Parts: sequence; C-alpha cells; structure tokens
Amino acid sequence: MRSRSDDDDPLAAALSPPPDESPEARTIRITREEEALRVSQTIDESIRIERQANKKYKIVRVLLLGQSESGVCHSTHASRLVIVYSTPREVHNTAP
Repeated sequence: MRSRSDDDDPLAAALSPPPDESPEARTIRITREEEALRVSQTIDESIRIERQANKKYKIVRVLLLGQSESGVCHSTHASRLVIVYSTPREVHNTAP
C-alpha cells in the first residue's frame, strides 16, 4: 500500500501559494489568512462557551403538534410545562 504525500493531496495543492507570487500578494494573502484564523478562533471560543452554558442548564426542547383550530392553545401547554417543570425563580423570570 502506497503512503500519501503532499504531492498526492489535492487540498494541500489547492492551499499552497502560487509559485510566482509577488511579495505584495504574499503579504495580502498572509494578512487574510491571519484574519480568517482570528475569526475562526472567535467562533470556536463562542461555541465552547455556549456548550459550557448548555451543560450547566439542561435544555429540553418540546415540539407541540396538533391542529391550531382544535381549541387548545399551544402557548397554554407551553406555559403549563414551564410552571410544572421549572424552579420558582425560573417561573418568575418567564412569567408575563
């Protein structure tokens, strides 16, 4: 079995700088790569913080199905679920 090298990898070939790149173009490319890396790290950090927050509070999502004309309001059921399954402080924060 043959091992892969950078010559065989199409992604490495696509990401490599052009052979005839000027110094100005190189500076622009490096600046854009640094900016993209900074944005990526910011997004990764926000995802990490969001995951930590989700671990702290167990989030439960409920999908209420049924006909809207059935006479039973979905918001009424949602309000009852909040009242039954929440702590008193959470009910106080979510009550209208």
